[in-house]
Order: sequence, then C-alpha cells, then structure tokens
Amino acid sequence: MIVKPTEEQRQQVKAIMDDCQQKLANVIGRPVNVIYRLKVNHLSPELIIQQVCATLRITYSQLVSKSQEKENVVGRHLVMWLVVHYCGYTHDKAGELVYRDGSNATKSIKIVNDMLEMQDTLYMNPLAQIEKLLLNIINDAA
Repeated sequence: MIVKPTEEQRQQVKAIMDDCQQKLANVIGRPVNVIYRLKVNHLSPELIIQQVCATLRITYSQLVSKSQEKENVVGRHLVMWLVVHYCGYTHDKAGELVYRDGSNATKSIKIVNDMLEMQDTLYMNPLAQIEKLLLNIINDAA
C-alpha cells in the first residue's frame, strides 16, 4: 500500500534538501543557483574541455598527455569532475575524454572533492573561473 506524504511532510523534506544544498554550496564556495543552472543546461563535454584549457592556459594535447605537470594534472582532474557533475557522465566515460580509465577518473574526482572541501585554491580558483565562464555562455545563449 502506497502512502502519500502530507503537505507538511513535503515541506519538511524540502526544507531539509534546501538546507543540505546551502551547506554544500558553503563548503564548495559557490552559490546553489550557479550549480543548478549549470546542471540543468546539459553542457557539452567539448565546451567544458575548451574552457578548462583556456583557463589553465594549456592545449588539448597537454591535457590528454601523460605529463605530470601541475596544470595538466589539475586540468584532467577538473575535466573529469565537471563532466561527471554537469554532463551526467559515468566515471568510465569521463576518463575516456582524457584517455584515462574509469578508476583513474574515480580517483581524480575524489581528489577534486577533497581539495574543494579543504578549500585548496589550486582547484577552487580555476573551477570558479570555469563555472563563471560556462554560466556566461549559457546566459548569452538564452
């Protein structure tokens, strides 16, 4: 037997969800509306890659190379994190974009999440710039 929630129960769940979203936004240092707008606009991975490369001043070849230079590694991590969060890609599919496997993508996404939680500027600053550029592109297209 299915029991429908009351309006009061729905409001309680909505309040809990809103509170969780706000806490998450506070932790990662970005407003909820930015996160939401980027998620619902179905960004293309090509656009994300382009913006990551432009922000970090690296080429696509550097991004997908085996190089361990800081900008290249951060770029790969951010591309995988962004396509999983904003394009709905699986870890395997995100890894394929930068010629890595799913386990590498999983580790990269965990690293980005950890760095955001610690408010590491190496990841937070470029991510904020990239999200701002993507949001501007979405606004211009609307």
